Amino acid sequence: SGLVLVDLPDHDSTAVAHKAEAERLVKVVDVLCWVVDPQKYADAALHDDFIQQYSGHGAVTLVLLNQADRLHADDLRKCLVHLNELLLGDGLQGVRTMAVSATTNEGIVDVRRELQARVAERRALVSRLDADLDWVSGDLAVSCGEANPAPVSAAARDKLVRAAATVAGVDTVADAVAGTYRHRATLAVGWPPTRWVKRLRAEPLKRIGLGRGFGSPAGDDGETMTIPRSSLPAPSTLSVSALGTAGRDLVSDVSGQLPEHWEQRVRAVVDPTLVLLPDQLDQGIGSQPMPLQRPRWWTVLGTIQRMLALAMVAGMIWLAVLFVLRWFQIPDPPTVRLGQVPLPTVLALGGAVLGFLLAVIGRQLGAIGATRRREQAREQLSEGIAKTVDANVIAPLNVELEAQRRVQQRVLALGR
Repeated sequence: SGLVLVDLPDHDSTAVAHKAEAERLVKVVDVLCWVVDPQKYADAALHDDFIQQYSGHGAVTLVLLNQADRLHADDLRKCLVHLNELLLGDGLQGVRTMAVSATTNEGIVDVRRELQARVAERRALVSRLDADLDWVSGDLAVSCGEANPAPVSAAARDKLVRAAATVAGVDTVADAVAGTYRHRATLAVGWPPTRWVKRLRAEPLKRIGLGRGFGSPAGDDGETMTIPRSSLPAPSTLSVSALGTAGRDLVSDVSGQLPEHWEQRVRAVVDPTLVLLPDQLDQGIGSQPMPLQRPRWWTVLGTIQRMLALAMVAGMIWLAVLFVLRWFQIPDPPTVRLGQVPLPTVLALGGAVLGFLLAVIGRQLGAIGATRRREQAREQLSEGIAKTVDANVIAPLNVELEAQRRVQQRVLALGR
């Protein structure tokens, strides 16, 4: 029981396929049993092409000298001695040689007993390995636990993303985007006599280190600013603590039913990523496009403001000329009037009043646009932070969880 006996073709078969089959199977069998006869046991082809190639397999090699019934006892002994000498010359140590006869069954009982012993030896080895495998798989099953690692829940991920957004200063940047939009709107449509005051103040994004490299607006078709690494203030201790709490909740969420050592492994994956996350978030903030497109109404109102400013300046110059003429008592030149009001007065006062009112309207429109830009910036920054969290925290965690699932599946299969 348990014996699979494969009778291979002769080593000197003229069929190439026979030799190839013999060479293939000889490499995988557990015991090599060479059957030779008194006429060909010393054949060089047998020893050079086959036996010598397996000189290290002496412990699992049998050599049977068939046709023992054709030799006298003394000749049989000499043949066995010579055969052993040849095997030693081939490099085989500890090979058992046996004289047999297929005709008279001489030595067949000994061969059968030898094969039975080899089979029993292998069965004992397999049984021991099988028992050891059951023992190891049982220990592994206890170590792995019965519960599968839970996937990262949306609630735990969202909590981590919100904490990361606080650490990254999303609200601060969004407010700075809104302030920058209002600042630029004032420069584009504000009352010209007071614009220079606004120019003395730096844009809010520049004040937090996010305005470098902006340059001038890119025209009416709009612009999207790409900002470099920021110089935002360091995150507060409270926000960093909240990020650590979110990370611990994430670990508990995915490993609540796992053995303690596996939970520690999950924590060992997550904790280092949380340490590096603030810098990665800052770099993400610095490379995030900001919604600072130049709207077309800036161009329209800005053009009207310039026309009103020119009218105001022209009216004031005209009035100044009339004042000088009267000072020197020179007759006034003919002056165009609109009703009872001289045209230069209309130009000066009208340009000033209308320009101021237009600036107020532009300020209100700018405030509305700034609110919209603040929400757009917050949304875009939040999406960028979510991607950063997914790439640097969630992805490594999912890799670890998937590895744990594969281990559990293989341990379960091992126990079967």
